[in-house]
Amino acid sequence: MNKKGKKRIKTLYLKVFRALYGAIESALLWYNLYSQTLIKMGFQINPFDNCVANKVTNGKPCTIVFYIDDNKVSHEDPKVVTELIDEISKHFGEVSVTRGKEHDHLSMKINLHDGKVELSMRNQIDEAIEWYWGS
Repeated sequence: MNKKGKKRIKTLYLKVFRALYGAIESALLWYNLYSQTLIKMGFQINPFDNCVANKVTNGKPCTIVFYIDDNKVSHEDPKVVTELIDEISKHFGEVSVTRGKEHDHLSMKINLHDGKVELSMRNQIDEAIEWYWGS
């Protein structure tokens, strides 16, 4: 307490050497780093959706759709996808990968069958109902 009987407020200042997860600026810093890395790898950021990057590889389109650190990579040749994952891993460390006809991406269940894509967010809907009704 000071002489007037008021409680002193102490302030601590810190210098942060990298973005703090959850801070407002961290999402923008990550986007800038990731998109610039993709551009250096020869991708072009889609002018209509800044979280889509495209590149022609072996005469076929290669597309990365990303949201923060969740990605969906597509190319006709699985070897191209593997090479791209390896390159991204060199820059950002090991990544988890799913391949095949069933995927979980950003709380969406993605199933590929009979030439069709089925998207489901049933788990998220169930969670919202449970939260609302308190069951």
